[in-house]
Amino acid sequence: AAFDLLTSPHTIDTSLLFRIKPGYGLITAMSILSCAFFYHMIVFPAYSSLQDRSTSRFATSALLTNSICAALYLLLSIISLLLFGDSVEANIIRNMATRPGRASFCLRSVFCLLLLSHIPYVFHPLKEAAIVFSTEYQNRSISEGLEQKINEARRKKSEEEQPLKRPSVTSIP
Repeated sequence: AAFDLLTSPHTIDTSLLFRIKPGYGLITAMSILSCAFFYHMIVFPAYSSLQDRSTSRFATSALLTNSICAALYLLLSIISLLLFGDSVEANIIRNMATRPGRASFCLRSVFCLLLLSHIPYVFHPLKEAAIVFSTEYQNRSISEGLEQKINEARRKKSEEEQPLKRPSVTSIP
């Protein structure tokens, strides 16, 4: 693959990088981007899995993770442009299928394995949200639990606000 990159006869028209092409491809690209930025669904589980929880530590880990992901996306796009030039398609697997050799087969196989292991995680937040909604609709289990916690917090707060009552001393005749 590295040899292909160095000996590729294709030239790159950089004006194609910044031109938006309307059509169904744009809709597909937007759905891929929305899936790729499903970040908000993993914020709380990621924060709760930190060893020493703090917002600054989470911000650092999130910045590092997003930087690595952005660098990999950028690297993949640059390599694809250098390998395929103006004939690059949105689907890199189609481009790799046109290349002969073991590297093409290996990359397509790794992508298929990645896709097989990634699909359940993409649909997991939607499935979990649907289960939570249906359980709440049928049993009101979350609402009842929250109401109990609110009532306990109110009870504790009212106990803390009341002055301490001392037992009254009565004189015995």
